[in-house]
Parts: sequence; structure tokens; C-alpha cells
Amino acid sequence: MPPVRLAQGKANTALDRLNAQLAGDPNNPKVLNDRGVHYYKLRRYQDAVNDFSAAIRSNSSYELAIYNRALTYARMRQRAAAIQDYSQLLRMKPTTVKYWAARGALYNHERNYSNALSDYGKAISLKADNANYYVQRGNIYMNSRDDTRAIEDFTKAIQINPKYAYAYYSRAWVRRTRTRELDLALVDYTKAIELNPKFASSWFERGGMYLRQEKFDQAVADLTKAIGISPNSPDFLNLYAWSLFKAGRGQEGMESVNKAIKLRPRSAAFRDTRGNIHAAAGRVKLARVDFEEALRLDPKLTATRAALARLTSPPGQSGERRSFSGSAESGQAKSTTSGAPATTDASNREGSSSRRYATGYKETGSASSKRGASEPYEAKSGPAANDPSAPIAQ
Repeated sequence: MPPVRLAQGKANTALDRLNAQLAGDPNNPKVLNDRGVHYYKLRRYQDAVNDFSAAIRSNSSYELAIYNRALTYARMRQRAAAIQDYSQLLRMKPTTVKYWAARGALYNHERNYSNALSDYGKAISLKADNANYYVQRGNIYMNSRDDTRAIEDFTKAIQINPKYAYAYYSRAWVRRTRTRELDLALVDYTKAIELNPKFASSWFERGGMYLRQEKFDQAVADLTKAIGISPNSPDFLNLYAWSLFKAGRGQEGMESVNKAIKLRPRSAAFRDTRGNIHAAAGRVKLARVDFEEALRLDPKLTATRAALARLTSPPGQSGERRSFSGSAESGQAKSTTSGAPATTDASNREGSSSRRYATGYKETGSASSKRGASEPYEAKSGPAANDPSAPIAQ
């Protein structure tokens, strides 16, 4: 959840009040902590860290300030520092489950899967009914290529919370890309969509499956939904254009693939998509330009190279017609999704990692998504042992 922006007038008033308090008592840890929270809300993260650190210097056991600094370091992607703060918190409060989960998520980001699994295992031992912890540990198992245990954890999450759409989505992703249980994956994607139709990646992934099954109209329908939710995702736009091309409606996808290329100009696969659309429409010169650029960006695209050769060969050579139903690069690179999301929309694909991050995904529209799970607390909101999803006190 992004930090809340304060209206400038309110922010100035609050900071003026806190500055005035600190002028009379410059080492007051509570006031330093509260000013750090306000700096955080203004995205002045280094100033926030400075104030939290000053609060800790005034009171080395000030749990709330240590927690807030850990959150801020994580937001700044200074994960080693955040891990260090969570480790200190765990020495102070070893039964606080959210500290184990937060440190485990950071270890996962750092690809330290052994420590990440250990921390999530501890979190689960302390709170075995938390479906989200099972999903996040499942993501870590998946990252470490233990797909059997990943599916077991996603299934356990579903047993705890049968309406947890992201658990179905996560299990579908492993079943589709790793264990190749395609029928089961399709069922899981469909259930994820039923439970949360606003999560674009479920539509995108199922659309990709339909595309590979040559169910082009169904693919177009799903990918239309995906770009309706996330209109600026280059991967969604490209696969939507490719599905229209495969459905015999390539020209309808030209606007989308143009936008995808503008958003990610160094994508070879996107150029290949547009090259195929141009070729099918008889725009040979434009097709050649796109195929050549695709090969410049990625010389390993052998099917694109073959498509370019067909395009430049004389008609009728070796009895072959210049027919374009799509190169293997287009059909495969666009409909076989290899990456997966960590929070919001994550899906593909080209140039992305297959790792998934335990980041505390929140379902769109759920009660938990309305609360700030990763923002610092003012001192008046209570100790850091409060529910980590509690709202920031104003």
C-alpha cells in the first residue's frame, strides 16, 4: 500500500507542531518517532530514518521506533539494514509473529531462501491459521524450485481461507509452468477470477492458456479484461495484440502493440508481434523493419529469423508461399508466461525473473487491503506489537 499523502497545509501544520515540541525537548523519543512518521508520509524517507534513529539513540529499547525504521529501510530497499532491525526486534520480542514474517520476506527478496523458509516456518508455528503466511512460504518454496511443497502450502492456505483468490492464482501458476497440470491450473485460474475479478494477472494467465490451446476468441476475451484493468502493462498489451492476430483480427491489435513498444522499446518479442501483423497485412517493408529490429535486440530468435527469410524470399521459391500465421517467437514468447507476480500485477515474462516475493499480498477490495500493512506507526497508536495491518494513527 503506498504511503498516504498529506495535504501540504496539514503536513506543514503537523511538522510545525512537532518541530516546536522538539525545540523544547530535542531528544524526546516519542516526538522524534512521530515526526519520522510524518516524513515517511511525505516520502522523505531519509529524514524519517534520521528521526527514528535519533529516537532509538534516546531510548535503545524503543520497539516502535526500531520497527518503523525497519519498515522505512525496506521501503528504501536497504534490506540488509531492515533485516538487522528486525533481528533486533526478534531478540526483544521473539514471539511477535509479524517480525518473523517481515524478516522472512526480506530474506526472500535477497534470495536467501533457507533463512526465509526458516522465518516463515516460525511465523506459521506461532500463527498456524494465517493463510497469507502459507502463501508467502509457498512462494519461497517455488523460488527454491520445491514445487511439491509450494503446492502443499497454497492448498493449505485455501483450506484455511477458501475465498483467498491469490492462493488459487499462485497454485495455478505452479501447476501451469512447473508441474504441467494444465487442466487443474485452468480450474484454479477460473476460481481466482471468480473470487477476485479485479486481479488482472489471473485474466492474463488464463488468456495465455487459452491462446496456447488455440481457443483464440476466449483468449481475446480474457486479455481484453486484463488490459481493461491494467491498461499500461506492456506484457498485457502485447499478448492482447497477439491474440487478436491469431484470431485473424491482427489490425485491431496494432494500437495495443504500438503502445507496448512505446512502454518497452527494447522488447524483441513485441517487435516480432508487430512484424507478424504487418506481414499478414502485406506491409512487407514495415514487417522487415520490425523483424530486423527484433533480431538486433535478441539474435537468438530463430523463428523470427526464419520469418524474415520467408518475407525476403521470392514468392513461390521451393513451392513455399509467403504466409504469416505467426513465428514461434511470437506464439511462444507471448503466450508462455514465465514470471509471476509478488503483489499487484506481476506477470511476465520477457526479461523478468521467475522468482516471486513474499510481500504480504492483499486481495483487491478485501478488508485487509484497506489498511496500511507496511507503514510506520505514531507513538500514540500503541506499541509495535499491535496488529501490523492496523491503520496509522493520525
